[in-house]
Amino acid sequence: MRNKKIYFISGFPRAGNTVLSSILNQNPKIKTTAHSILPDAVQRLDNLKKLYAYQNFPDEKSLDNLIEKTFDSYYSQWDAEYIIERGDWITPYNLNLLQRYFKNNEIKIVILVRDILDILGSFLNVCRRNAEFYVNKQYEVSDKSTVIYDHKEEKAEIIMSRENYVYSTLYSINDLIKQDTFNNYIFVEYNDLVSKPEDTLKKIYNFYDIEEFKHDFNNIKEFSANGIKYNDSVLGGTMHDVKTGKLERQKYVLSVNQRVVDKYSNLEMWRDVKDKTDNYNYIAKIQIKDAQSALDKFSKEEWDKYDYRQKTWDVHKETKTIPLLYSEDFSEDSPKREHYDKFESTLKAVKEKLIHKHSKGSIVRAILVNLPAGADIKAHQDHGVSLKNTFRYHIPLKTNPYVVFTVGGEGRNLKEGEIWEIKNTEKIHSVYNKGFYDRIHLIVDWKNEKL
Repeated sequence: MRNKKIYFISGFPRAGNTVLSSILNQNPKIKTTAHSILPDAVQRLDNLKKLYAYQNFPDEKSLDNLIEKTFDSYYSQWDAEYIIERGDWITPYNLNLLQRYFKNNEIKIVILVRDILDILGSFLNVCRRNAEFYVNKQYEVSDKSTVIYDHKEEKAEIIMSRENYVYSTLYSINDLIKQDTFNNYIFVEYNDLVSKPEDTLKKIYNFYDIEEFKHDFNNIKEFSANGIKYNDSVLGGTMHDVKTGKLERQKYVLSVNQRVVDKYSNLEMWRDVKDKTDNYNYIAKIQIKDAQSALDKFSKEEWDKYDYRQKTWDVHKETKTIPLLYSEDFSEDSPKREHYDKFESTLKAVKEKLIHKHSKGSIVRAILVNLPAGADIKAHQDHGVSLKNTFRYHIPLKTNPYVVFTVGGEGRNLKEGEIWEIKNTEKIHSVYNKGFYDRIHLIVDWKNEKL
């Protein structure tokens, strides 16, 4: 009889797997595994059905019974109420095996995700710090007569190749979403884990239906399970080291060729699945290079020139504003301001996406709002007839992974170029910029026209 429950973690490498496992293991009721070989064990047992001996006498019931008991048998010596099995269970083949052989149990999978460029940058950082890392070794033995890029770009191609883990995870998540035959999973963003760990752990506990535990995020330890630690020497590089002590992001600077950025940007398709809630609604992504170029030319004096908004509302005192289409009385016939022309092409792109959503309507207000690094907009509520009669949209033009926008208790990190409907009228909302760079949003109010 089962005396412990088994749940699952899967997802991308370099997305917080090891640190999350270390945190969960603070709870005496939980044991989270290392990167598990259990999926491989189940695969190999299932592949016995290809043997002639099995096909000659296909005792499927007995073999299936053996495989079904593998999960309990493998963890029978683990002393915990809950086993969090970290394995490659979301590939189409492995998920099918899990559904076949773990069928009498509730399958719950936490899928760890992160921006693909951040994952790539993290891998390249391991390459830089570890000469014997397997990616470096693959590069060294590659046919240099076929090499057409610099060494970092070539290594990026190795990391993102079809044979490696990042690609297979990306493919698996895409297939999971597309097939829509299994839905008992949640995505957990790496940036959420490191910037708001308490909320993220609460989300995980609620999903697993495990009683919450007060974790110590200032006392993170190296991962171990049953007295065993990772032996990363077989990989040639430290893939599972955890910064002990306080949970915080590790800052590193690593540049890559623009071709790499262009090739591997905007692959985070999972965000389209979870990006419509009572507080947020993802609309579309637009090109913002022209807007970013215009922002780069603004001086500090230009940002300081217009101070009506931050002087009128104390909650915005740490922000800076440049009006584009704006009237202080919030009329819907706002005049074009000094810098409107510089952002006209961006506003046109926004309008095209919103026309597609609303069929008719127009932008009645547009402003640029800069929240400097380290600053915040305290929790507050917005009121007013003008806000109730319009839809508010935010388009991040410059941001960083450590900006947290919270509406109605739901926090998010919005990405550059994405159009988001923010449903914050009369809801408590706040913004914290914990990063090293300013956050600049284009904020527009849209007025519908009656059809």
